[in-house]
Amino acid sequence: NVMASFKEYLDTNGSAALGGADLGEDGWPANYAEFVDMLRRYSSYTGPGSKFSMSVSYGDSADLQAYHVKLEYVRLAKEFRGETIDDASRQIE
Repeated sequence: NVMASFKEYLDTNGSAALGGADLGEDGWPANYAEFVDMLRRYSSYTGPGSKFSMSVSYGDSADLQAYHVKLEYVRLAKEFRGETIDDASRQIE
């Protein structure tokens, strides 16, 4: 996931190599424009997150248009000795 990798990079290396923007208390860039700029630099073909270069797209302006997210289906019903048991506390109505 590009966002998890980007956050790990910022936590480990800071923002200096990505334009040096100020990071907030949560470790993310302090404003949206800096966030998009740093993510663009991180995920560029020559950036430290180059493996994600095809996972992020940007609009004509400085806006983030879309990014690829990996999802996984987790079955909430389980089998126990041939019987199906629903994990009702985890099911979404």
